[in-house]
Amino acid sequence: MLPSLDYALPEQDLAPKGAPGSALGKTTGVIMYTFAIWMAVRNGTFRALEAHMVTPLAGYVTGHHAASSHKSVIFFALNTPKAFGLQITSECTSALLLIPLLVMMGSIAIFTRFPVPRVLAGLVVGATLMLAVNVFRIIGIAWATWQYGLDPGYRYSHVFVGSACSLVGFVGSIMAALWVLVWRDRKSSSSGLAAAPSGVGAGPAPAHRAADGDRPRVQVSRRAGARHRR
Repeated sequence: MLPSLDYALPEQDLAPKGAPGSALGKTTGVIMYTFAIWMAVRNGTFRALEAHMVTPLAGYVTGHHAASSHKSVIFFALNTPKAFGLQITSECTSALLLIPLLVMMGSIAIFTRFPVPRVLAGLVVGATLMLAVNVFRIIGIAWATWQYGLDPGYRYSHVFVGSACSLVGFVGSIMAALWVLVWRDRKSSSSGLAAAPSGVGAGPAPAHRAADGDRPRVQVSRRAGARHRR
């Protein structure tokens, strides 16, 4: 018989708290779904907050000139001949990236056994990265427009560089959120595998010794059979 593998596979508690469909998980997931719906239907308020958050940094990259925001429009380089404004539309807001993240993490909270605090931590990390990436994208568009004008500055920075930045940021944010979700389990698994050799002698060693002890008898029997044939 094969030896037991219990010594090689570390024991993991993948569900330390709660269970699928627990009240806390359902409540957390429903709240995340609600925020996702709100962002999809009424994202004007969110876009205004986003524009207000970007305004100070945008003024810094456009020659340290004054910048201001009105609703979802950011005005750069005020009181200069290069003054212009950028509007954060429904297609350019980070809400488009946050909605899938909210739906994904809400589903994990409802239908899996991951602890709710860890789900919330993953959501915070992923959402923060998505917001940071979108702020960086808008600042890059503002700087390119300030330096090179609408064409080619705005056109290339918005259509090509901005789209690539959003895609990379979305993928990286999702991966970071999932990493936060499972990193403790991976850490416990690695530590368990590293500690496994110390307990090898307890279980499988007798089986290996028994197998080693059987081999001489098999060899003797073969030699006996060979002498008998002679």
